[in-house]
Amino acid sequence: MFNVTDCDAAVAEVTGHGGSVQMGPADAEGVGRMAVCLDPHRADFVVLTPASS
Repeated sequence: MFNVTDCDAAVAEVTGHGGSVQMGPADAEGVGRMAVCLDPHRADFVVLTPASS
């Protein structure tokens, strides 16, 4: 899991560099905005912009 400032921008970077998105970006109540991604070698990871406290 990677903490990012802007989940949507991070997803754009992922797809712009040959990765793909499996889910999201979507808002998860109490968690933040997140997306499940795959890198070009099909390793999965999550990008998350945490919810404000």
